[in-house]
Amino acid sequence: MYNIEDKQFMEALAANHPDIHNHFQKISAGMHNDLRNGCHDISNIISLIYGDYQLLALKHPELTGDERWNILGGDIRNLIEAMRSIGEFRYAGNLQTADLSIISYISGIDNLICSKTSAKPGQLIQNYHADDGRISIDVDKINYVILALVRNILDINRHAEIEISTYTDKTDMYLSITDFLGGLSSDIRARLFEPFNSDKTNHIGLSLATSFQILLHHSGELSYSESEGHSGSSFTLRLPLIG
Repeated sequence: MYNIEDKQFMEALAANHPDIHNHFQKISAGMHNDLRNGCHDISNIISLIYGDYQLLALKHPELTGDERWNILGGDIRNLIEAMRSIGEFRYAGNLQTADLSIISYISGIDNLICSKTSAKPGQLIQNYHADDGRISIDVDKINYVILALVRNILDINRHAEIEISTYTDKTDMYLSITDFLGGLSSDIRARLFEPFNSDKTNHIGLSLATSFQILLHHSGELSYSESEGHSGSSFTLRLPLIG
């Protein structure tokens, strides 16, 4: 996965030294394929281990009363979650885009959030001012970003109010997720979109890094700002309009 500087270097290499560029691409593709297969193998092994763990508990229910047994189960589940998060980060740039109406897409956001998180309709504040137009997005991946941002809020306070704002200008659509929970610490803000950046002990810290990469590969942007009066955090997705 390339960042902006990597892409600029690769474009320059392709323009000036195409043979070297092609050779590098072949090596890189092979390394990525090995990594992908390795991640899949590890995930499969962990899933098999967890299956054996559950079967053993069914045969010996007395184990469920043992603290060490329960800690082991938690460790395996955390490892499964970690591998899932790593996979999402690894494939953030693999897009399957479709052209959609803005109004059609944003009209389903509330239902998406309430069906996939613990949020209730009364917690969501709509502030929609987007003109209709068309965007080209991988729906599953943009949904991932929205849900990741909402879940981060609910992890802090499951009853928190969440404002969802949308608007458009001549070139882009903007969608913001805002809370009223006091903002982020300076340490977190300094490394906001870097991998493994989290102040939660039960989180691997990849959701924001994955979300940032997803928007980057949509030729868009994910940005952070403190809401008015520093009462909370606001994350904004910028997506280019078609045409």
